Amino acid sequence: VVAGTDNFSYSNVVNQDVFTITNNFNLYKGKHSWTFGTHNEFFKIQNLFTIFSTPRYQYFFDGVNRFLAGEPADLLLFGHEQSSSGQEIRLGDDATNLGPSFNAMQLAFYAQDEIQVNRDFKLTAGLRFDIPIFSDDPPLDNTQFNSQTVPALEQFYDLQGARASQAPSTQILLSPRIGFNYDVNGDKTTQLRGGLGIFTSRVPWVWPGGMFIRNGLNSAFNVRCCGDQEILAEPQQWLDQLTSSVSPAGDVDLFVEDFKYPQIFRSSLAMDKKVLGGWDATFELTYTKTLNNMDVKQVNIKPRTTSLGGADNRPTVDFSDKVDGTYENITLVSNTNKGFTFNGTAQLSRQLGANSFLSLAYSFTRADALFDGRGFINNTNWLNVLSVQGNNNPSVVRSTFDSGSRITAFFSHKFDYSEFAATTVSLFYTGKSGLPYSYVYNNPISDVSDNADFNDLVYVPANQSEINLVDIDGGATADQQWAALDAFISGDDYLSERRGDYAEANEVRTPFENVLDLKIAQDFYVMAGDTKHKLQITLDVFNFTNMLNKGWGRRYFVGGNTFSLIQASRNDDGVLEYNFRDPGDTYNIVQSGTYSARWTAQLGLRYEF
Repeated sequence: VVAGTDNFSYSNVVNQDVFTITNNFNLYKGKHSWTFGTHNEFFKIQNLFTIFSTPRYQYFFDGVNRFLAGEPADLLLFGHEQSSSGQEIRLGDDATNLGPSFNAMQLAFYAQDEIQVNRDFKLTAGLRFDIPIFSDDPPLDNTQFNSQTVPALEQFYDLQGARASQAPSTQILLSPRIGFNYDVNGDKTTQLRGGLGIFTSRVPWVWPGGMFIRNGLNSAFNVRCCGDQEILAEPQQWLDQLTSSVSPAGDVDLFVEDFKYPQIFRSSLAMDKKVLGGWDATFELTYTKTLNNMDVKQVNIKPRTTSLGGADNRPTVDFSDKVDGTYENITLVSNTNKGFTFNGTAQLSRQLGANSFLSLAYSFTRADALFDGRGFINNTNWLNVLSVQGNNNPSVVRSTFDSGSRITAFFSHKFDYSEFAATTVSLFYTGKSGLPYSYVYNNPISDVSDNADFNDLVYVPANQSEINLVDIDGGATADQQWAALDAFISGDDYLSERRGDYAEANEVRTPFENVLDLKIAQDFYVMAGDTKHKLQITLDVFNFTNMLNKGWGRRYFVGGNTFSLIQASRNDDGVLEYNFRDPGDTYNIVQSGTYSARWTAQLGLRYEF
């Protein structure tokens, strides 16, 4: 039973003012077409995200057996945070006034030359300078943090110049690039095109903006107590238990002094060619290499040299063993150049007469990354690491956004009845690899304090002696569980090859998906004088495959891209114990929205004149 405001929505407000100045100057001289320009964006950002800013009462049981046995439930109180100024947030306060504001800008200057070398060959070369600038530094009692906490952290970690109340220094990010387009025969039947260069993204302000929200002045509290906790009647009584005047406290986000915003190197080579008596064919290869991406570490944990021992000998960590107990999480954000993406595409298309068109395409994408950056809280990005060696020691793994194989096809035919009506029928087919996901434990087995939400990849036992399975009360024995787990591993194409080793991140996929969409457009024409009026009625059927057969058109997902395959817990002596229950399918079926395993339809009406 949960009562209270959702802790992540109440104090969640973003106000952003953006002022943009752009100016381009073009100069044409002989074979050269010059462009000189500047694009500048000036930001004023207020980002309020003070989770747990209002109390929430949660009355719960750890398991159904406790409920059935009539045991008292646990009580968990989620507390409040202080504002950036250290003032307490209480019920009824206008939380929108408590969000920190900061000013920033992203300046850009560029020059480009398009050179028409001859009638068939064009060369384009350019250089761009991006300059992200913070106009403000984050608030923090930096005297205490920089004089006491920083030296303590530097005993274990290289902070690379990161300091509290200090935004990253201004970096000039260069992006040179060159591209070409070549009509090989001069008749547009064979065209080569390609290029290479460095590209800088726009600044994802939510990540460095964390310095202004998690600055050591926000304090979050929660209290978990026993089943005989008195249920208090008045909101103020809950607040009195949760309110704390301790400041500084909470989380701190640090950025290294020379932090660089995301940059990639990208190269591509493509050919467009007329083939097979009139088909348009395209072949394209693209390679993208990470130059600067975010790398996140938790630096308020003392490194440990102990391990689990046994077959699964992964390192352990004690999340409660903090470098500075004044703070909860101290997150250090730096850069990494690890990771890449490769894509290959082949496509055929043709106009079949006046009213029909057909296209077919296949693409393959492989993406590896150190961090996917799926979270907007820096510490969440660290928690999302799928690891064996610990979240501070991530490996380059298949990205969650790796799309694998993708087949697309499109066919359209228009039926003209007369000058007054026409019907167009279009079919869209998509076949693609399933989403990647990982096998993990339900609890962080590497954390001896059971205090951190690690995503620990499972160890795949080669035999029963490599996993400490224990009997389930009123359920399967350890031997029965091993028989089920052994059969599951043998029946899984991936796990069966990993016996005696660790599962890797995102190396398992949901099943291949095949979906056909349908669109019918009915046109009616009316001439009124010299003006042609068109009324169009459309019917879109998304996942038409499922309309044809309820077992077709399946789409799949795994929540959080992780599946808890093995249940783990520590007994009273701190020894890890495991349970396994055969999950059957490890994925679910998408059941809502237009991207669904169910068909949906919509009607449209359009009038043109």
